[in-house]
Amino acid sequence: MDGDYIKLRQATLGYTFGEKAVSALRIFSGIQVSLVGRNLAILMKKSDNIDPEANFASNIRYAGIEGTSLPSARSFGVNVNFKFKK
Repeated sequence: MDGDYIKLRQATLGYTFGEKAVSALRIFSGIQVSLVGRNLAILMKKSDNIDPEANFASNIRYAGIEGTSLPSARSFGVNVNFKFKK
């Protein structure tokens, strides 16, 4: 059985606002905003019941078999990083 598997596990897209862009907010020297997505897509899967991240059994022989376990949850988030002036 061929268990080849390619998954888009995480993607991040961010933008940094420099000191000129945040000059009205005098305590910051920059602000970075990022969008994060996890478990976005399965790009290639040659077998219907194989997921290397599945926790179906404790026996190493069955590791990766999805069985009745739930698939990995897809999630989205926003990160904001404030850089303060010294």
